[in-house]
Amino acid sequence: MECSRRDLFRGLVTPGFWLKDRARIPLPYTADRVALRTVCLECKESRGEEEPGCLTACPEEVVRLDDAGVPHLDFSARGCTFCEDCAEACGPSALEVAVGPVIDADIVLDQETCLAWNGTMCVSCADRCRDRAIVFQGLWTPTIDDEACTRCGQCVSACPTDAIRITARTDRGTSKGERA
Repeated sequence: MECSRRDLFRGLVTPGFWLKDRARIPLPYTADRVALRTVCLECKESRGEEEPGCLTACPEEVVRLDDAGVPHLDFSARGCTFCEDCAEACGPSALEVAVGPVIDADIVLDQETCLAWNGTMCVSCADRCRDRAIVFQGLWTPTIDDEACTRCGQCVSACPTDAIRITARTDRGTSKGERA
């Protein structure tokens, strides 16, 4: 896939561009990512052409299906509000509200592409962060407070240079509501 520098800067690339060769970001309320895939594939077979409940219930429209029909999060336009609608609409009960609003993913702020780290005043990510997890030391050095960050993805779509990336953790299959 080709895209110009302007497309990258404006964030007009195809949704999921940065996740092209990486595991997809699991939905919140996922107790076991390995089992989730199996249950979702079984759900796909049973529902036929009908869209899954988690996809249609999401008011933010951040739930997408991969090529196999397994749901994942796509933060290219907006983030997750942890409304619980996906978990409540999950037909096979693969998502559990009791697990809590945890997105089992890693978040990285790329200092090389971040405008603030490169001397341009920009607080787009911090303005969007309801958890105040993006902390500025002065005007030019934002960092992400890993403990405060819920990986909701609100900052991802707000960043004009795609300097913030959330990627699925590939080193473990279950989250059980805990974060590394």
